[in-house]
Amino acid sequence: MLTLQYLRNNPEDVVQRLAIKYFDAKEIVADILKLDTDRRQMQTTLDQKLSEANKLSKEIGQMFSQGKKAEAEALFQRLIPYLAFANQHLELAIHIEKRVMQKRGILPNARMRQPTISYDSVYEEQIDRLVANAVALCEECRAAGKS
Repeated sequence: MLTLQYLRNNPEDVVQRLAIKYFDAKEIVADILKLDTDRRQMQTTLDQKLSEANKLSKEIGQMFSQGKKAEAEALFQRLIPYLAFANQHLELAIHIEKRVMQKRGILPNARMRQPTISYDSVYEEQIDRLVANAVALCEECRAAGKS
């Protein structure tokens, strides 16, 4: 079996071995390695943004402990509809999180495998509103943490 790690470490060997079977794999191997590099970069960015989100959660907690309970509570209360909606179904949670990450510039798109549940236009509009609110809340938390 050909693993990605082997392909990453030995691309020339893979191309040569496939050439024995009359298969020109130069372009395909290059494409796979580029996609792997892109995926690793996106994963690094995602990890950084998740770390940032954890910091924002801590900042809301710090706002509570600093006596800014009303501000922290108001920010948290605005997030509750998003959380309640997203937690209806795991697939929905993943879909809505990808849309938030796309709007925040973390992911280039919100693509995912073909969903097993369908979203009608009313559901899509609700998702769009919640995503916009969640993105705005992220920005407010970031701004509150800087002040």
